Amino acid sequence: MPLLLQSVNLDTDFNELFAVEWAAWTSPPQPEWELLCPVDNTSEATRTASIEHHKVMHLHKLGMSPESQWLKVIDSETGAIVAGALYKIYKTNPYRAPEEDFQAVWWPEGGDMRQLIERCNKTLSGNRVRIMSEAHVCMYANLNDPSISCFSISTKLHRIADLNNVFTHPSHRRRGAAAILVEWGVKKADEMGVEAYCEGGLLGKRVYERFGYVHVGTVKFDLEIENPTEKWKEYAQRIEAGAPAIMWRPIGGKYDKGKTVLPWTGKTEDVDLPL
Repeated sequence: MPLLLQSVNLDTDFNELFAVEWAAWTSPPQPEWELLCPVDNTSEATRTASIEHHKVMHLHKLGMSPESQWLKVIDSETGAIVAGALYKIYKTNPYRAPEEDFQAVWWPEGGDMRQLIERCNKTLSGNRVRIMSEAHVCMYANLNDPSISCFSISTKLHRIADLNNVFTHPSHRRRGAAAILVEWGVKKADEMGVEAYCEGGLLGKRVYERFGYVHVGTVKFDLEIENPTEKWKEYAQRIEAGAPAIMWRPIGGKYDKGKTVLPWTGKTEDVDLPL
């Protein structure tokens, strides 16, 4: 049953595509998804309404801008979507202007879960803005599932292709669907002559390394606060336990350890990045 890469028709594909994404992020449960898309499990009706709300917000916030380009991987025998990705193609560099402060307004103001997700986002956003200042590809991947990721491709002309999300349905993992989407991005990076950067789960290292990435560090979240609640401690422990590996791919995937300079540090090797 070969897998095929195709463009997405949002009118006919999005319901199925979002169902695949939801399944990917909730099997196994991922703390960042729970914080970004909380579900009211009071009843089946409230649960369904919560998921529907997140689907609508997801489409309108991420998927309907002029820059958006959705991709899907389908099973050629059944026609079912097994994986998907969202790219955004920018004609100017969106990172040149300061980013607006991320506010998790779906959580109560001043609440610990809101503070936690906002602090995590601040760490990740700060790293990406700093490291994405030169020509590169940047990918963020789900902490435990190597099939979920996000990355951007930029050039010194400030053209950017931003891959916000890659996801594979749990029933179709280890079939190569994520690799198809990662390879698409790598080929695009090589076509544009740029580097690649990835925040990915440690379980996905082999996938990234297959395409020329090298492991150069681990994201360090600062989640220490005074008198944390039990819920804060639970989520902080889960997030820190799955802290993303930092993967970097030089132009063309050509890396010579001890000789190739990491462009954001100006050093040939930096295994303890202050991220």
